[in-house]
Amino acid sequence: MIIGETLKTNFASPERLHQNAVLAQHKEILSDKNLSLLYDFTTDFIVVLNEYRQVIFANKTLLNFLEKSDVKEILGQRPGEILNCSEADKETGGCGTSMRCSACGAVKAILKANHLDTQVEECCIQTFDGNTYNFRTWTTCPWKDRDYTLLIIRDIADEKFRNALEQTFFHDLTNTACDMQGLLSLINSPEAYKKYAHLLSNVSRELLEEINGQRDLRYAEEGTIIVKKSPIKGLSLLKDFIDLYKNQKLAEGIGLVISDDSDDITFLSDERLLRRVIENMIKNAIEASCKGQCVTAACKRDRDSVMFSLHNPNFIEKDIQLNIFKRSFSTKAQGRGWGTYSMKLLTERYLNGEIEFTSTEKDGTTFYAKYPLT
Repeated sequence: MIIGETLKTNFASPERLHQNAVLAQHKEILSDKNLSLLYDFTTDFIVVLNEYRQVIFANKTLLNFLEKSDVKEILGQRPGEILNCSEADKETGGCGTSMRCSACGAVKAILKANHLDTQVEECCIQTFDGNTYNFRTWTTCPWKDRDYTLLIIRDIADEKFRNALEQTFFHDLTNTACDMQGLLSLINSPEAYKKYAHLLSNVSRELLEEINGQRDLRYAEEGTIIVKKSPIKGLSLLKDFIDLYKNQKLAEGIGLVISDDSDDITFLSDERLLRRVIENMIKNAIEASCKGQCVTAACKRDRDSVMFSLHNPNFIEKDIQLNIFKRSFSTKAQGRGWGTYSMKLLTERYLNGEIEFTSTEKDGTTFYAKYPLT
C-alpha cells in the first residue's frame, strides 16, 4: 500500500510504502546472509533503500552512530530523517521534498541511481541540534530484480577541514604577508615610516585576525568556546573594518561606505566572535562585487536588537542561494566556503543572534546579522 500520495513536495516524490510492506522488504534483504556480515565490517555507513527512498537495511556502523540498538527503529524512514537533517520536516512529504533538498547531493545520487550506474555526490547536513556533517555518498542498484538502492555514506569532515586549512587559510595568510612585505619595502626612512605606519599596523592586525579566526572556527565546531561579553560600539566596529579593507588589494576599485542612517549603538556581546562574523560579511560582499561597484555597510537599532547589514549590487543565483551557509560550499574554489558557514555557526550557536540574506536581480544582495542588546 502506498501512502502520502497527496503530500506536498518541491523536489523528490513524497510517497512511501506502508510500514508492513517495509518490514517485508527488510526480511527479504536479510535473507542474503552475506549482506550484514560484509557491511558490518566497514567504517562507512551502509543503507539499503526501497523505491520510495525508505530504509530497509542499515549496518551496525550507522546504528552505533545513531545510538540505535535495533534497525527496526529506523525502518521506513529516509536518510535525512534518520540523520536528523533540519530540512527533513520542512514539507509534509519529509526528506527529499523541500526546496533545499534539490541541492542535496545525497538525494540527487539516490534519484539518479535508479537510472544510471554508480553515482558519487557530496552533501552537507545541518541537524536540528546545530551539528553539521559533510558526507560523500555512493549509490548503486546491485539487485537487478528489485528497485533497491545501495547507499554508502562516508564522513569527510576532516578532509574538508584539511582542504580549507591548506587552500583557504594558507592562501589568505600568504596574501596578507605579501601586503606586509610590500609595505615594509616602502619604509626606508623615518618619514616613510610615519606615512605607512598605520597601514602596517592594520595589515599586521589582520594577520593575527586570520590566525585567531581559524583557531576560533575549530574551537566553535568542537563546542569549546567560552563567550565573554563586553560593551561594543557597533558603528565604531564597522568603521574599523571599512578603514582596514579600503587600503587592501581585495577592495581595489570597489567603494566601501557606511550608510548615513546608521545608528551609534552600544550593546553587549563577545567582541572577538562578533568581529569574525562582521569581517566575513564584509569580505564576502567585497568578493561578490566588481570594480566600479559599491559595498554599503549599516548598523541600526531594531527594537531590542542591533542589526548589521552588508549590501552589494549583485544577484546570487537561485541554486547557489540554496547552499548558502553550508559548510565548505563555495563558488570560488575547492577548499573554500567556510565564511558564510562560520558566520551562521558563531551567530546562532554562540552569540544568540540570527543571520539571513535576501538576493534579487533588482536590489542585489544584502546579508543581515541581528544580535540582542544585552
